[in-house]
Amino acid sequence: MAKYFKTLCNPVTFPYKHVLITGCGTGLGKALVSEIYMKGAYITMIGRDKDKLVNVAQSVDMYGPIEMLVNCAAISKPAMILFSSFDQYNHHMNLNYLGALKFILPIAKRMQQRKAQGRLVLIGDTLASHYAIPGMAPYACSKSAIEQLAFQLKAELEPHDIKVHYFLPPAMETSLLEEQKKMYPLVTRCLMKNQRIYNQWNMDC
Repeated sequence: MAKYFKTLCNPVTFPYKHVLITGCGTGLGKALVSEIYMKGAYITMIGRDKDKLVNVAQSVDMYGPIEMLVNCAAISKPAMILFSSFDQYNHHMNLNYLGALKFILPIAKRMQQRKAQGRLVLIGDTLASHYAIPGMAPYACSKSAIEQLAFQLKAELEPHDIKVHYFLPPAMETSLLEEQKKMYPLVTRCLMKNQRIYNQWNMDC
């Protein structure tokens, strides 16, 4: 399991009873579901499957108010700027940024109204946010928006005892990365061929 998240997990019990995780069908989100569940927390899983979304509404009353939110949902479809369309940027922003915001805003407001400690976790991307990689503009812009959102949330919510964490895990072997590789333009493939990839379960960093 990624060391980035070990600080959130008590060795005996997890400090939050109800955790909502987005993008948990595969990859990092799926790994977090298993890890946090084993620590004793109830998990509400969010995915693009309609049946899962129905279960979310039912789980809120069953498990009590959401005390922690982990945003893992993301897409990445590489495209060179001169061969891209507005729709590609819109699609990335809708899922990677606005999709996260749709959960964060109402949950953060409820946390503040309850006057009880809460925790928000956002997942960034070091390469996409901090480097200019040809072919990655739609994804990079959406992940950079997540980074700025995390900083703003931290500044505004921590006075209300709502903790905000922004993590930058390394590239991991997930279905997202595998699909992304298939769509790399030639220049992107050449630049990324030596990228170090970590297994999501056994990370040595």
